[in-house]
Amino acid sequence: MGGGGRAGRREARARGRRPRRAAPSDRPAPRPPTQPAATAAAGAAATVASDLLMTPADVVKQRLQVAGSPYRGAADCVRRVLADEGPAALYRSLRTTLVMNVPFTAIHFAGYESAKLFLAPGAAARGADPPLAAQLAAGAVAGGAAAAATTPLDVVKTRLQLEGVGSAARYGSGAVLPTLARIARDEGPAALLAGLAPRVMFHVPAAAVCWGTYETCKRAFREEFREESGGGGRG
Repeated sequence: MGGGGRAGRREARARGRRPRRAAPSDRPAPRPPTQPAATAAAGAAATVASDLLMTPADVVKQRLQVAGSPYRGAADCVRRVLADEGPAALYRSLRTTLVMNVPFTAIHFAGYESAKLFLAPGAAARGADPPLAAQLAAGAVAGGAAAAATTPLDVVKTRLQLEGVGSAARYGSGAVLPTLARIARDEGPAALLAGLAPRVMFHVPAAAVCWGTYETCKRAFREEFREESGGGGRG
């Protein structure tokens, strides 16, 4: 009788046991599959919002940087532009800025995600972060490709922003294609690639550092969150 009672109690305890669940920090966070198209769309949407706010500041910067600028500073530039040309002058290049920056960001973001998959396919298959070297290289490739592809649009944007400042050229419109066609007709197609090398040389290291910093900070915050979640669960 006593042996049977002990066996019954052992069976009851065994039935009552539940397998230990791993702490949140022990389980890798699930990762959605990489979607370059969705990433490109998200980057493009963010660019539109940013350019609506930053285009006037970019116009002022460009006018102050041109050789022989007639302005004494940012405030003087804004005041004289508003008085002489009207508020629309601060947004004259907005259409071109959007036409340039939307594809730039789309190429940049989609290129980065695709380059990561190409450079570190094993990490993607495991759902892990690529090594930092792969992230830096992917950022450099994506930034350089986006910069090179959008250089003609950057030339048009700069010409429109500097219209009448240090140059007698007047384009009479903020439209991208007519301005692009006029530059190619008057100065030759090579004029649309002016500044290509410096632009690419700027964006290659800038994109590498930007993406490397972003991924490193994201990984650090994620690990910190896991540790806090795990500690809370054990406590």
